[in-house]
Order: sequence, then structure tokens, then C-alpha cells
Amino acid sequence: SRSIPLIDISSLFGNDQDAKLNVANMIDAACRKNGFFYITNHGICKNTLETVKKYTLGFFKELNNEQKYKLAPKKWNAKNKNIMRGYV
Repeated sequence: SRSIPLIDISSLFGNDQDAKLNVANMIDAACRKNGFFYITNHGICKNTLETVKKYTLGFFKELNNEQKYKLAPKKWNAKNKNIMRGYV
């Protein structure tokens, strides 16, 4: 089984270009290998994260499929017959 990578992005806020490139390479590798990754040292306060979590869970648990569908793009790709391309 694959574990989800944990990436410290604090160097993105500094001036060291090599360190920034290293973080970018880690993100690229994680996206290509796993499709997901965790980040640390992002600077987002806990209250903001809790608010985002609350609204995200509300979307997935409280809205019914019809409500979610209204938020989905109806013409994501005109050549694709599958109009359900996720929620945006």
C-alpha cells in the first residue's frame, strides 16, 4: 500500500530558490505517484482550517445529490457525453 506523502512547504515562503524547487519537485512526484499529499507549515491558522472542514463536510453530508448536481458544471467538455465531472 502507498502512504500519503507529508510535505513541508515552509521554504516556499523564503528566498532560497533551490529549496522552493525541491518542494515543487516533491509536490510533482506526490501528484504523479499518489495523487494526494499532506502539507505542513503552510501558515493557515487552525480556526480557518476548521471552518473549511465544517463547510466541506456540510457539502458532502448535508446536501442531497440534486443540490450537489446544481453546483456541478453542466458543460465541462462539449465533446464528452458524461456531463457529471465532479463538483466545482
